Amino acid sequence: MSSEEESEIDISNLTSEIDVEQNNSQLDTALDIELLISLVESRPILWDKTLDKFSDRNEKRKAWKEVFGLTNPGFEKLEIKDQKLIGM
Repeated sequence: MSSEEESEIDISNLTSEIDVEQNNSQLDTALDIELLISLVESRPILWDKTLDKFSDRNEKRKAWKEVFGLTNPGFEKLEIKDQKLIGM
C-alpha cells in the first residue's frame, strides 16, 4: 500500500469520526431541548396565565431554578452572580 493510499484511508477514518461526533453532539442538543421542554411543561406556573400564581415572581423564580438545576449540573453550587449570568 502506498503512502498516498494510507493517507486517503486516514482521512476517510478521521472524517467518519468527525461525522459521528457531530451527530452525537446534535443528538445531545436535541435531547437537551426535549428535556427543557418537558421540564417547563411540567411546571404550569411558567406558562399558564390562567393560574393565580402565574403572577407570583417568587414562585416563578423557584420553578425556573428547579429547571436550571436539572439542566445544568452544579447550578446550585454556583455563586449567585454566576447563576444570574445563566438566567436566574
